[in-house]
Amino acid sequence: MLQRKHFVSREKDVSRLFSLNKLEGLYFLPLGGSNEIGMNLNLYGYGAPGELTQWIIVDLGVSFSHTPDRVIIPDIRSFLEVTNPEQIRAIVLTHGHEDHIGALPYLHNLLPKLPIYATPFTAFLLQQKAMEAKISMDIQEVPLGGEVEIEHFGTVKYVSLTHSIPESNAILISTPEGKIFHTGDWKISRETMVGDSICEHTLRSIGDQGIKAIVCDSTTVFEEGFSGSEVDVSHRLISCVKELKQGRVIIGCFASNVERLTSCYLAAKASGRVPILAGRSLQRIAKAAVHCGYFSSDMHFLEIKDAENIPPEKQLIIATGSQGEPKAALTAMATGVHHFLTLGEGDHVIFSCRVIPGNEKAVFALQNSLTAKGVNVITSKVAGEIHVSGHPYREELRQMYTWIRPKISVPTHGEARHLREHANLAQSLGVPHNICIGNGMVLRLDEEEPKVVGFIFHGRLIVDGKHRLIPENGKEMSERFSLLEKGIVFISRHVRKGNRIQVVVSFEGLFEHHEREVWSKEIRKRVLQCYISKPVSENVEKSVNYSDGVKPKIEEKVRQLFRQRIGKEPMICIHL
Repeated sequence: MLQRKHFVSREKDVSRLFSLNKLEGLYFLPLGGSNEIGMNLNLYGYGAPGELTQWIIVDLGVSFSHTPDRVIIPDIRSFLEVTNPEQIRAIVLTHGHEDHIGALPYLHNLLPKLPIYATPFTAFLLQQKAMEAKISMDIQEVPLGGEVEIEHFGTVKYVSLTHSIPESNAILISTPEGKIFHTGDWKISRETMVGDSICEHTLRSIGDQGIKAIVCDSTTVFEEGFSGSEVDVSHRLISCVKELKQGRVIIGCFASNVERLTSCYLAAKASGRVPILAGRSLQRIAKAAVHCGYFSSDMHFLEIKDAENIPPEKQLIIATGSQGEPKAALTAMATGVHHFLTLGEGDHVIFSCRVIPGNEKAVFALQNSLTAKGVNVITSKVAGEIHVSGHPYREELRQMYTWIRPKISVPTHGEARHLREHANLAQSLGVPHNICIGNGMVLRLDEEEPKVVGFIFHGRLIVDGKHRLIPENGKEMSERFSLLEKGIVFISRHVRKGNRIQVVVSFEGLFEHHEREVWSKEIRKRVLQCYISKPVSENVEKSVNYSDGVKPKIEEKVRQLFRQRIGKEPMICIHL
């Protein structure tokens, strides 16, 4: 087992020393989703003796930052620099969650024209994204359980699993070097409200074929037992809503959970309320569910803009924003800026979700805002388990290893602590090789001695505006953070009427309005002291011979002033 020393940081130019063009054998290279949860980008390579290595991409997702509100995607540029575009054969998508498909519209122009394989529900969601972005993607719809032959690489078979979105699939990759079982996101559901339950027979038969490696979800590896049933959640949710006789009921949940939307619909009907959707992503998912036949023909949801004449006690609103997302419907309701709805005394908000690690501050702030408005906030602590995870607990992981029986376990979809715990669990189950790797590590999947053979620079790109991509740790973002923390001083030379020259000082992110004139005068004196040695007064400015060569001296004088007076150095921008 690889030790902690293998979780290393690397300089950007290390990848330039390592080519991916002629690697023989079978390889796994994560560029997102290992040592972190979300933003999944996985690459599998196969190289026949004497031939160029062929690659496929499995999933291409995003992550989110709420403070500030940003979309973050994996940086694939270094991989593209050390391999030939024609060696990338396809993109294979496991399911339709944003952390698995969300980066495709943003990275579309960086990638060669590739076929994108997906089952119907995911394909529909991706087609909607392509239409919104006004781009063309080669989306190849694959039937559930279907198989795709990828030229010069091998075959990819979709294996239906269960998760918190329809059509979550494992990918069975078959090459002349062996078979890999990439689980994607999954759990064991013996009974479901939408789609088929997990098929033990299918998974056992896959294990019987001889699996070289499993690359497996680690999200909830610390949780004992089983993750629970959506059917049980539905019963509790219906019971909870029926007890709320007065006021609106708003249910905050993950938009992509079609089973949960079905439960909300049933709760509305059982309590005599009208099911209403608030949030674009909910409408998009509902549209996909109708298109793929996961909603029955008699299931109808009203949009929030059409609910004005429905009495509050007859409304059940399903809303986006359960994680405190700044632009989501529930946040708008809590802050009083929603276009169609104002919450208040007597209304109820049910959080049918878990708090994703890292979102605690935003979620608790949202719940506090609702409470301050007199809204009754209901969570699992009050109503019992009104949410279950879509990821495998420890007993489910044990069951999967019993079915698949791999020679190599590679935990993924988790932080370092999740991966290590998953590797320890796999080792206890008798898996011969259990390998923890991080993003950028090129792992040779050798049955005798799997090992890291190289590194590729990996990073994160921030979506700036609509489409522009900038490195998260680049100079531009560093300057933005510096501006946020330190503020900026502008020192300029202005030529006024009558050729009168004046030094003008202005600030952004520094000082209250009443302080600025005092500081401006002090800085102007420091600037003039860089040109003349006698005591300075304002009326000598027009006689000073300004030159660019003195800029470093001015900058140091001003920095010194700030260090002495306030103990920090803002950014300084000088134009003379």
